[in-house]
Amino acid sequence: METECPLGWQHYNSSCYFFSSESLNWYLAQSACRGHDARLAEIETKDRQDYITDLAKRFHSHDYWIGGRDDIIEDRWIWSSTDQPFTYSNWGPNEPDGGTGQNCLAMYAPYTWQWIDGTCSYSRQFISDHVLTKCPSGWQQYNSSCYVPSSKRLTWYNAESNCQSNGSKLVEIETKEQQASLTDLAKRYYSNYNFWLGGKDEISENRWIWSSTNHSLTYTNWGISEPNGGKGENCLAMYGFWTYKWYDMGCSYLLQFVCEKR
Repeated sequence: METECPLGWQHYNSSCYFFSSESLNWYLAQSACRGHDARLAEIETKDRQDYITDLAKRFHSHDYWIGGRDDIIEDRWIWSSTDQPFTYSNWGPNEPDGGTGQNCLAMYAPYTWQWIDGTCSYSRQFISDHVLTKCPSGWQQYNSSCYVPSSKRLTWYNAESNCQSNGSKLVEIETKEQQASLTDLAKRYYSNYNFWLGGKDEISENRWIWSSTNHSLTYTNWGISEPNGGKGENCLAMYGFWTYKWYDMGCSYLLQFVCEKR
């Protein structure tokens, strides 16, 4: 587990921040952050905004790129690492105002470090955000979650119990980015095999929920004609031969699985 930030980075809660003196366009800035196992900063609370604002004032820059964009769907601003819409925002006066020509997010000193939309090709300094590793040995980190693949083959219910025994749950995939991360993990550990996820529809047929919360799936990655099993196939799996698409399967089959903890 990491407990300290690299030299030159600023520590806040479970994150480390780096204020770049180099100016790059938004995409190159994001690549530069990733080169340090980081991302462009994503500001999800007022407390975090206030902390970063205080730091930004020390560095005397005019503006900084951060990790938001709306280049996929105009006016639907998302954080780049998760594709999730903002739940907190700090827009400056009359912002965002740029339409289709300004699709990347920056903090702007003349607006007391409130947010503006900017042209992505414009060069600015930027803020990188590195999440400190908090996973136990042998687990893989993705954002705020830790994953461990199991080589055991168990029924869905026994796999769920196995995860619960170490304080985790069968993995629940809630975003496209998380799907991509789990696909990469699966390719390393499972080749073309299939493995259990934490979804089921046994309580109400065709109402797929995540087992740990009973919340309906808001992101899905079904294979062709899936789900197709009716009442006989009530548990969720990823299938390697289908490029890790999802399918429904009888819960008593023996599959490998991935546990997730936060």
